[in-house]
Amino acid sequence: MKSARQPSAPPVIRSGSGLVRQRRQIIRHIATSYDGPVIVAAEYERHVQTWNIVHQKRIGEFETTLDGGGQRLAVSHDGRRFAVGAWEDHGIALYDAENGIEIWRRKDLNQVQVVRISEDDRCVQCEFENSPHQTLSLSTGQTLGAFRGVADFWESRYDSVVVFEESERDYRLMNEENELIANLPRQTFACLDFAFAPQKFCISESTGAIRCFNVTNGVQLWRYDPGNGSHAIGLTYNELADEVAAIVWSYEEGGPCYLKTFDADNGRVKATLNVGQPHELAFCCAGSLLVTSDGKLRETATGDDCGMLKFF
Repeated sequence: MKSARQPSAPPVIRSGSGLVRQRRQIIRHIATSYDGPVIVAAEYERHVQTWNIVHQKRIGEFETTLDGGGQRLAVSHDGRRFAVGAWEDHGIALYDAENGIEIWRRKDLNQVQVVRISEDDRCVQCEFENSPHQTLSLSTGQTLGAFRGVADFWESRYDSVVVFEESERDYRLMNEENELIANLPRQTFACLDFAFAPQKFCISESTGAIRCFNVTNGVQLWRYDPGNGSHAIGLTYNELADEVAAIVWSYEEGGPCYLKTFDADNGRVKATLNVGQPHELAFCCAGSLLVTSDGKLRETATGDDCGMLKFF
């Protein structure tokens, strides 16, 4: 899933030479893989922590070239590496998650907005402000391919299908032979998050609904409209409970985030829990846990507290 972030501005202070960023020890980025053992948490820029989520133990703390904004932090499924992006100058870099050593850097790739590592740990997917989407080799950083007109794409871990998002166009559901299965109508201007489950997938859109589709034919299975000026800023599939989970937040009024769980087959709301107003939220451990920037760990199915990561 994409890390669920509420809009916020970086903290700044005034100095004689202009604006200078001030470190305030607030987690503004959390990167997870779907079911990997390691998560990466970061302040607004540069300072990064790696954690073993299973043992709730910090692995290390490192200075990197991570820039604030966008979704520029990603961790590999095996937990051994993490990638960061920068708007200018530093490009995209890969680091060792245990010791923070830089593995490779692509300084030529600027204005990156989204960095994501593929489920098979072979590629880094990169979405740019004004350039084609690029696929990089995780091991070397070399460009493996570019996709003009593609804003993003998602591959199912359960079925041999891919969903492409193109700017201002409908989504395209494709099979492994690159044949079109179905066009899925876009209903708003932006996709907020995406989650695959066996034989189905869900999309949440900005100012819009959560929709669930069948992967074999693209037929809509169910729909949930948060209403009241709200939308789902995060999605996941909880394998253990066979549920879809979402983070719902009011873009009109702000306020707390709500963890909602749904029956994966019919979209029936099973539970709703107020999880407060953390700067950042992310699902992990095959959708069974929710980690927030205040360090709390909650079971997705029940909302029960199950641990604490002491970031600071």
